[in-house]
Amino acid sequence: MVDKLDSPLVLTKLRVPAVRPRHISRLHLLDRLAPGAGPETGAALVLVCAPAGYGKTTLLAEWAHSLRQNGAAVAWYSLDGGDDVPVTFGSYLVASLTQALGPTSELASLAQLLRSSPEIELHKILPAAVNAAAASSRACWLFLDDYHLIGAPAIHTAIAYLIDHRPENLHLASAAAPTRRCPWRACAPAGSCSRCASTICASRRKKPGAF
Repeated sequence: MVDKLDSPLVLTKLRVPAVRPRHISRLHLLDRLAPGAGPETGAALVLVCAPAGYGKTTLLAEWAHSLRQNGAAVAWYSLDGGDDVPVTFGSYLVASLTQALGPTSELASLAQLLRSSPEIELHKILPAAVNAAAASSRACWLFLDDYHLIGAPAIHTAIAYLIDHRPENLHLASAAAPTRRCPWRACAPAGSCSRCASTICASRRKKPGAF
């Protein structure tokens, strides 16, 4: 777990949001997402793209809880405008993976490196992060919520690196609003992205009886 005394990070950003007791599960959308978690698909990235207010975060949170209950390691990172800085992004990325995989030697070394050398370039920490996931015997899912808030090229390049070099047990999932700032097409190679489009998420407003 992340050290709560020494860490300057906002640890609530690393917690999967709780699903409200009266929440109505959108089973048909979860069914659309579930194949992305299957070993037969090999999906590198599952993207939920819809405008604000369509329940992207709630949908991913429900799915993340389900994956965790089934034994997967779940790393969650709730992004905001302050995360559009490579070293900040890197620190939260390492912390989220630590929450999911435990304090492996690779991740502990990265956390120390980021604290002692805040000027380090983001791409230099990625091989050790990939290796930490590869060393796990569990499926690992990295959830990036509100990725459309990220515009830094170095962060987009880092995500592309994770997709290109990920081990088979590491997958990414993201919620993002439709925007020109969200270059998932550039980050994800052809065939690596399973998409749950805005028209699907919007269906809750058109067919409330389906839930």
